[in-house]
Amino acid sequence: MPADGTYEMTAITFLDLPAEIRNEIYRLALELPMSMPVLVLGLCGLQSCPTITNLLLTNKAVYSEASSLLYAETIFDFSKCAVHTAISFIDKCGPRNASYMRHLLIKSPLLSEPFHGDDAFPEDIQELLSKIGHCCLGLHTITMELYSANTMEQLIDSAESPMIISKAIELVDYRLRAIPSLETIKIRLYEVGPTVVRSHMQSRGWLIETHDDDDDAWYFGNDHDINDYDYDDYSPSNISSSAGEYDIDNDSDYWRRAGD
Repeated sequence: MPADGTYEMTAITFLDLPAEIRNEIYRLALELPMSMPVLVLGLCGLQSCPTITNLLLTNKAVYSEASSLLYAETIFDFSKCAVHTAISFIDKCGPRNASYMRHLLIKSPLLSEPFHGDDAFPEDIQELLSKIGHCCLGLHTITMELYSANTMEQLIDSAESPMIISKAIELVDYRLRAIPSLETIKIRLYEVGPTVVRSHMQSRGWLIETHDDDDDAWYFGNDHDINDYDYDDYSPSNISSSAGEYDIDNDSDYWRRAGD
């Protein structure tokens, strides 16, 4: 205490707070964890949500901390977009942000015969899985969405031969586990289905999530109703032509503002 009995007040900034508190504030501001559907390129860019944009534009330190949580605690849903859109989205995120991605929701990679070799996978699916493996270095979980997963299940079951069924699931498992950091494979299926196919899936360590035949709520997230989404808003004509070109890591004007 100074001799005159007064105290000198020291200003405390946001970045002076403990990291644990800052992270909780980021989670509250960004409403994490969350699921983010990617429908067309640019829709889920950083510029598409004012709250995200404003927070990340605060300064470089906040951008670095908040973006790592944003990408790590968001399920990026590629099940509703074209494969090339998913590939472009990962590219637009940049190597740093893509490396933070932990959870992806994708269409089932096997939707047609044959059940052997890379011929079983369309070229764009192979490209997407390769892109995920090279860019999403921290990926923990891949989930196969309900509709395409059930199509795959019925396709495999139609083979009837236990050996073909086993080989088909082995093929998908091998292709997904080629992603170095992947820990968990999940698949969403209807409650009633071929037990032989599912037993082979479980023998590979896949986690099965079952849903009622008429249950579509999961598809849009637990907090939304299917009628809440207006797909007309997501048409290319309603998305700014510059949205798909935005790359925050290479935006010199952003870094000029952030450094102020």
